[in-house]
Amino acid sequence: MGLGEGPDGAVDSRYPFLSGGGDAALLIAAFDWSRTPVGCLDAWPQSLKTAAGLLLRSPVPIVLLWGEDGIMIYNDAYSIFAGGRHPAIFGSKVREGWPEVADFNDNIMKVGLAGGTLAYKDQELTLYRHRGEPKQVWMNLDYSPVLGEDGRPAGVIAIVVETTAKVKAEERSKTEGERLRQMFEQAPGFVATLTGPDHVFEIANNAYLQLVDHRDILGKPIREALPEVVEQGFVDLLDRVLSTRRPYVGKGARVLLRRRHDEAPAERYLDFIYQPVFGDDGKATGVFVQGHDVTEQRAAEEALRESEARFRLAADTAPVMLWMGDQNSRCLYLNAAKRAFWGVAPEDVSSFDWAGTVHPDDRQALAATMQDAMRRQVPFTAEARYRRKLGCYRLLHTQAQPRFGAGGEFLGMIGVNVDITEERAEQIRRNALIELTDRFSQLTDPADIAFAAAETLAKAHNVSRAGYGTIDLVAETITIERDWNAPGVETIAGVLNFREYGTYIDDLKRGETVVVADAEQDPRTKVTADALKAIKARAFINMPVTEASGLVALLYLNHAEVRQWSESELDFVRDVAARTRIAVERRRVEQKLEQLANSLERQVSERTAEVNRLWRNARDLLVVTGEDGTIRSVNPAWSVVLGFPARESIGRRLGSFVWPEDAATFPTTNRRSGAPDLDMRFRHFDGSVRWISWRIFAEEGLTFAYGRDVTAQREQAQALVEAEDQLRQAQKMESIGQLTGGVAHDFNNLLQVISGNLQLLGKDVAGNGRAERRVANAIAGVSRGSKLANQLLAFGRRQALEPKVINIGRFVMALEDLLHRTIGEAIEIETIRSGGLWNTFIDPSQIENAILNLAINARDAMNGMGKLTIEVGNAHIDDAYARHHPDIKTGQYVLIAVTDTGEGMQPDVLARVFEPFFSTKPAGKGSGLGLSMVYGFVKQSGGHVKIYSEPGEGTTVRIYLPRSLEEEDRLAEVDFGPVTGGTETILVAEDDDEVRATVVEMLGDLGYSVLKARDAASALSVIESGVAIDLLFTDVVMPGPLRSPDLARKARERLPNLAVLFTSGYTENSIVHEGRLDAGVDLLSKPYSREALARKIRASLAGRQHLSPQAGTPEDGTGAEVTEARRLTILLVEDDFLIRLNAVDLVQELGHEVVEAATAEQALPLLKERRFDVLLTDIGLPAMSGAELAVHARTVNEGIGVVFATGHDRLPAIPGDRAAILLLKPYDGREIAAALAAAVG
Repeated sequence: MGLGEGPDGAVDSRYPFLSGGGDAALLIAAFDWSRTPVGCLDAWPQSLKTAAGLLLRSPVPIVLLWGEDGIMIYNDAYSIFAGGRHPAIFGSKVREGWPEVADFNDNIMKVGLAGGTLAYKDQELTLYRHRGEPKQVWMNLDYSPVLGEDGRPAGVIAIVVETTAKVKAEERSKTEGERLRQMFEQAPGFVATLTGPDHVFEIANNAYLQLVDHRDILGKPIREALPEVVEQGFVDLLDRVLSTRRPYVGKGARVLLRRRHDEAPAERYLDFIYQPVFGDDGKATGVFVQGHDVTEQRAAEEALRESEARFRLAADTAPVMLWMGDQNSRCLYLNAAKRAFWGVAPEDVSSFDWAGTVHPDDRQALAATMQDAMRRQVPFTAEARYRRKLGCYRLLHTQAQPRFGAGGEFLGMIGVNVDITEERAEQIRRNALIELTDRFSQLTDPADIAFAAAETLAKAHNVSRAGYGTIDLVAETITIERDWNAPGVETIAGVLNFREYGTYIDDLKRGETVVVADAEQDPRTKVTADALKAIKARAFINMPVTEASGLVALLYLNHAEVRQWSESELDFVRDVAARTRIAVERRRVEQKLEQLANSLERQVSERTAEVNRLWRNARDLLVVTGEDGTIRSVNPAWSVVLGFPARESIGRRLGSFVWPEDAATFPTTNRRSGAPDLDMRFRHFDGSVRWISWRIFAEEGLTFAYGRDVTAQREQAQALVEAEDQLRQAQKMESIGQLTGGVAHDFNNLLQVISGNLQLLGKDVAGNGRAERRVANAIAGVSRGSKLANQLLAFGRRQALEPKVINIGRFVMALEDLLHRTIGEAIEIETIRSGGLWNTFIDPSQIENAILNLAINARDAMNGMGKLTIEVGNAHIDDAYARHHPDIKTGQYVLIAVTDTGEGMQPDVLARVFEPFFSTKPAGKGSGLGLSMVYGFVKQSGGHVKIYSEPGEGTTVRIYLPRSLEEEDRLAEVDFGPVTGGTETILVAEDDDEVRATVVEMLGDLGYSVLKARDAASALSVIESGVAIDLLFTDVVMPGPLRSPDLARKARERLPNLAVLFTSGYTENSIVHEGRLDAGVDLLSKPYSREALARKIRASLAGRQHLSPQAGTPEDGTGAEVTEARRLTILLVEDDFLIRLNAVDLVQELGHEVVEAATAEQALPLLKERRFDVLLTDIGLPAMSGAELAVHARTVNEGIGVVFATGHDRLPAIPGDRAAILLLKPYDGREIAAALAAAVG
């Protein structure tokens, strides 16, 4: 029990000042005050007891701060204020009990104990009254000193009244009032409050004052403040709101308000509400007015309604497609053009699913674009394909803008669609034509050109298939070599019959284009629609390609689905078809020219001239200048022709590019239209000169100059003069060659008579030394005459060459000893060989004679002393060299250069050096035929010879021989053994009586049995008589209808084991072609000796053994195997007369029957009249090609063999199981035999 407590917990009666003090009194009585400076309760002074008794009985929170430490003694009301600090702070020092306000209380204690008083109103302090959490509180505080028994302040009494709730309420009221005031002022509409039955203006915001022209209305009843509204019924409305206590809402109400300064009343339209305001007693005390001036909005709505009406009228009649959608991309509006595109009725617009019409391949991209634009509420553009009501897709360009409501909310999109299908298709077609033109320029095969056209059409029109095929009008079929197919679509390459797919072949025969949009609906294809659909051709275009002979080919487009073909598409197909036909024909013509160019120099010259003209005409300059001559623009040809970049040329004067010597004559003033062309020299970027032919005229302040580079023309004019000189020289040499060849023929016959008789005479005078010497001298003279004749033949390119593939380097090295013996040791000989020497196809004996002749000429030019250099290497003839030397073609050659250190030649001597019998040597020192022989031999071998010489500088002769890609041949050793004869039977066919008599006697002297005939016909009669003959010895050139080669062929047909030996002094083209002896032909050139005749006869008879049927696998003279069991019937088609004539001879010599035709048109009826084993045809025929002819041949005769004779290395495709055989031109008997065998094998 505490010191001041009674037995029952009541306050002890000893302490009456505690009586009625509540819980605080009990706490005082129970507290151990002895531990504080206040001391024991019994020792409390009366002043302390009195002060404690007063505060304990007070309902107001009071705390007594006693002594210097401010020991706290407080009542029940203060304990409530202390909160969680009670009762811990009871009896504690005030500075420690409230440490958060220790400084504040320290000041209180100092002032109070000094006798002063303090009072605070709504003092803000932060106290930790509950769970140690700080809280802001406001209090009214009154502090007074309490006097002790000595009359001095012993403590401080504090009355504490918390005003936190009041302060916060006042702040809220103040804030709410300010917020309300700001709300009124910032309200988007007008606001006012009217109080009392007279509706006195209490509040009006700035918007309301602006509405009433800022009249003084506050504090005034409405009848006084705004008298004009009374008659308009607004006061009655206010009265009704007060009496009914119900609000009134006005929409677009018209009101007339007076203006100051006697202005006319203003008409305004208002949206407003009258809201009754109630007092605490629930009665209506006033009216709250709030509203908006909607005058401008009403005018805008009326304008908008009028605008929308105009918009709908314009939109529905607009030629473009307009649409409007909501926030979810649903249709709100489609104009008439858009509804017609989709086939949508006006009432179905809102439910129309436009997204379902988008092409499946475009849906994802379009959706992504639209969703992004809708999300960001920005404009967008897009392109996509939409299906129109007819079922086909059209490409539409969309341009859309976002729509916003009056409040700025996003409403959706509005846009326009433009059909750009044709525009895009036209762009695609333009690009396709450009690409196709480029491809045409790079392609050479007509089949590749046709496929390129088909591919271009297919991709430009996005079809299932496109192709090109040749037509057989008789069979009503189309042959397709290649076609373009879309992914998943199979090819239809091969032969198709038109009738299996409809009757439209009749339209094609009339040259009409066949256009089918739906095979199931078109009467021409309705019956065969399933067949067309099976090959993905439900819709198609067949564009006929015609030539002079009629319909020859077809360009077609197939589409798997129904498709309406537009006129622009048809026009494009026609354009491509025409371009394709022109390109194919151009390629065929070019191929034809290329083939003819190999044999006809005139055609080569014409072709070269054509190419040169095309090259010149394609390089015109276009320059635009101002009046002062300053260049404003140039075309690309400017840089091509003159080398100056365009960007560096613009801004300079045109005259600054003129060659300085011509600058004075270049016009500085404008020239009138019609002025003659002006040729001027212009500077090239590299400093060289270009001749430009200008046509200059002025128009509208600008000068237009058209320039053509005529530099080449001027150079060509000079080159033409040189070429004419070369042509005259070549014609002269050709004429001399023909003359010498003819003379050599008769001369050789004479020499043969003389030689033969001298050799026979030599036997008669054997033992007579003097007579033998004279015969030997005479025979030596015959040899010199024979050499002279051979030199004439060599110059005239009439000798029969027997070329071999040799390595000229090894050949020349083998000649070194012979050269030393020939020209003497006083002349130094140096031989230079390049590494990697190519082979060449040349007659070894003739090239040996040529080198010896050149060496002898060099020796004579050096007067027996000096240096001879023979250089052998590879060479390439380029276009520039060939352009100045028309007798040689570009390509790879083997070069032999013979150089001496002699005195050289004057230009006039050099010009005639190749002429026969022209010589600068003294009489008796030379025949003048050495260089002529070299010239003729090199030309006949397909080569070129050039002499470089200057007086005092020596001479170089350069011989160019064509390169051979074949392996080097082994040269046979010359037989120098003893002469032998035989007992065989020989038939001699010779038209010259004296020659015939001589050779018969020589053969008889050798032991042979000899039969003789004066011409080929007589010889054939002897053969057909049945007499046994081992060898036919026949002159090549004899009179009569039967030629010697034909005699040999017919003789071998009758006597397969017969050997044939030709002899001639001049072979023409019977057994020699392109200057070379035909393969498998034995020739003994006149005049010949008895020894030569004997050896050649034995060699021919020995060769016959290899032709014997008993020998196992016989061979003809060409080395090709011969099949005796079968004689073929061959149809030969060749438009070149000479080639056809030669081919007939070659085939007949192989023992086959030949029927010839010059064109495919001539061959067609022959194919129907009889059956052939092989068709041997050129590809590039005049009208119908060889490939087309082969297709027809296989149609008539499936088993016919086909051989294409061509200069190209690609075979056209033809139907049938047996492949065609390629025979490259030029060909010989061995190659044609192998090709025929392969064709029937």
